[in-house]
Amino acid sequence: MIIHEVIQDKASIHVEAATIIRQEIWRFRIKELEKSAS
Repeated sequence: MIIHEVIQDKASIHVEAATIIRQEIWRFRIKELEKSAS
């Protein structure tokens, strides 16, 4: 049971990291789009 909880913890950390990375990528893309638009 304890091992399962640890695995779940690691999985949720992984999901949070992926979400943050995705947000950073979008922020970068939007900046690039604004540069090319102006």
